[in-house]
Amino acid sequence: MKRSIESLIPHVQELKKRLLKIVSFFLISFGLCFSYASRLFSGLAQPLEMVLLNHHSTQPWVYTNLSGVLTTHVEIGFFGALCLTVPYIEWQIWQFISPGLLPHEKSFCRLLFLLCPFLFLLGAFFCYRYVMPMTWDFFITFAESSDLKLQFLPVMNDYLHTSMKFIFAFGLCFQLPLFMVLLSYLGIGSAASFSNIRRFVIVGIFILAALLTPPDVLSQILLALPLWGLYEVSILLIKLKEKRADHA
Repeated sequence: MKRSIESLIPHVQELKKRLLKIVSFFLISFGLCFSYASRLFSGLAQPLEMVLLNHHSTQPWVYTNLSGVLTTHVEIGFFGALCLTVPYIEWQIWQFISPGLLPHEKSFCRLLFLLCPFLFLLGAFFCYRYVMPMTWDFFITFAESSDLKLQFLPVMNDYLHTSMKFIFAFGLCFQLPLFMVLLSYLGIGSAASFSNIRRFVIVGIFILAALLTPPDVLSQILLALPLWGLYEVSILLIKLKEKRADHA
């Protein structure tokens, strides 16, 4: 018992060292993002500003409480630091577990850790480039069609929270292929089993899209359809993996 505890001490010390590196990296990233918060917000606000320009409307950004601007800067710093730190966390996890993996496990995990941030960035880019402009345009067009006399004043905090929710939702949902391939690798699922539950998964995808997006049909469809496509692509990838395993 004493020997087993002593054998764990180096691993605990190694884990502590890597956690300190992650915290330090996050704090440095937070300071960097906080100092450039105005530029980052300008980039994040561009989809809405372009939509307003297309509707021949230019409105100044407003804040509704005295600490609004400072709070927005802190949240942008946290949001940016989190995006920068997640790949670094994955790298530290890889460095921690790789010495204990077999050669074929190392190849699989290395590919997994490389694709994870790539798919997250792909989902975030898809959201920023296509989903957000279409959604904002839908909301503004609907407001303009109202009989009420309305004036839209974009509030910094509200827009930041909505945009972050959108970007993180798409970034996380684009991890679906990795999750399915990992289940297949662990022997929990196969291409046939995933195909058999397709109808239930599609219903679940639309329910998830409704929970993660604002209460409008357009944004729900814009999240649900790519997820459905990724699910089908994942089944094809698992089929290819199974065929290679059969021929090996």
